[in-house]
Amino acid sequence: VFPGETCKNFLSLKEYLEVHRDEDIAWNSEHVPSWFESSTRRELKSLQPWEDFTDRLTSHDHILRVNTANPWRKFATGSLIAWLSTLFMCYVFLDHSLKCVLMTVNVGIAVTIWFLSQTTRKLVPMYANNRLFRVQLVFLIGFLIVFSAASVILKENLQQEPAATDLWMTVEGMGEDTRGVFYNDGRNSSLATPYPACKLWWGNPQASVSILDLGAIASYAYSTSKTEEEFEKVLKQTFGEAKATSVHYDNVTEMPRVVAARICESVMPGIQTEQCTIVMAVRGTYGQMEVLTDLGLFSAVAVMQFFDKLSPLCGTIPAQVIGTILQHFRSHFLKHIQQKMVEKLDATVEHLQHSYPEDTLVLTGHSLGGSFAETIGAKMQIPSVGFSAPGQFFLMETLELHQEPITQNVLTIMPDQDIVPHVAGHFDTVQRIECRGADGRHRNLLACHMIHSTICELWRVCGDARMRHFSYCLRKEPYKLVNEDCIGQRFSTNPNDRCHITEDAMFP
Repeated sequence: VFPGETCKNFLSLKEYLEVHRDEDIAWNSEHVPSWFESSTRRELKSLQPWEDFTDRLTSHDHILRVNTANPWRKFATGSLIAWLSTLFMCYVFLDHSLKCVLMTVNVGIAVTIWFLSQTTRKLVPMYANNRLFRVQLVFLIGFLIVFSAASVILKENLQQEPAATDLWMTVEGMGEDTRGVFYNDGRNSSLATPYPACKLWWGNPQASVSILDLGAIASYAYSTSKTEEEFEKVLKQTFGEAKATSVHYDNVTEMPRVVAARICESVMPGIQTEQCTIVMAVRGTYGQMEVLTDLGLFSAVAVMQFFDKLSPLCGTIPAQVIGTILQHFRSHFLKHIQQKMVEKLDATVEHLQHSYPEDTLVLTGHSLGGSFAETIGAKMQIPSVGFSAPGQFFLMETLELHQEPITQNVLTIMPDQDIVPHVAGHFDTVQRIECRGADGRHRNLLACHMIHSTICELWRVCGDARMRHFSYCLRKEPYKLVNEDCIGQRFSTNPNDRCHITEDAMFP
């Protein structure tokens, strides 16, 4: 063992020799001969104490006094060159798209991690010169690539959300076409049984709203309309000329973005009821900061739930303990982002309640927006509906929530195959629904998370009590979301049934 390297005693002999292979060559070919040539036998014999010998040895060997800054500078310079080269190639040869940016970031981070690992291997071989360390690096780089690819796919799917002019439902018909008009009140035994959530109504009894109304406004929160006038035009086409007005409309760049509509029922032309329902919708994941909020709130608990499938954890440790652990390991930066978002939503709710004291407020949102809507609803005792929203069970301490207001005020719509609502576990009421395409086959995970799939499935089974036109769900391929033969019907493998699908589609 060389002087000053007692930590190497913990390494196996094979690993130790691999680490010092190059140093041994230099030692035998350069340092030892030159040292003996410059020393007399009398000087060597006079070095009786071991300390004297090691001092003389290290004074003639620069390897034992290695400059720790050299590997760091070399590897840092190499990683910087690789990153800048990738950025230059991406800028010159590729378009300036999200894919290009993510590719540049992935290559840069991967190269940086590799060079840093080499630096660590040189400086701390006891920890870095082993197979476990290398396997962890491979998994980390692989996770970055998979996460970036998923981000691109998610972004592309989000861009397929309806714009301001793509209406879910319209009061006025599309000529003589009545295919998009349907209502299932549950009294016709030949139709499928409506989802229980379809029979619920929210808001003021004089101007109540249905689950489809909430879903439509939650989807309009993704609208790219730049003016509030365009949003109000969409509302009037959806609810009627004298029945809906915009009372809050954030800019597209706001985070979290909030839109709110005041829904009233006209008792006679030109006159509205004094008491109405205000629906406030929070937009889901759309920008980079919202992605960071997703990660800050749900990444740790998602990883914990994943490992719970391999080895029981969540069921053996009290939920309060898990909540404390999750709260402790959240970064201060992400805590600050979440706090600022919650404060903004609180202020918006208080403003609407102060401006319209006689109206009833209902909160809604999709994905991350649904989680925020449910959180504010539970804190302020306001009815809220989340579409594909993550749960609250393991985050009750993080979100400062209690069981009773959650169970009394919150409802979540959970499509089949959608993994997002399974994160963190639910304490609220959950309505599970199917997620199948027009051909009857299960949609992929991302398609099931999209709100347009959820709205069309609710309409396919339940219909609309207001008898509005849902032609959007019956568009032509490849955008068709509902098969006309399956409106109000159960999926069946019986060839005599109206909504017939193949057996491999029913049981993939």
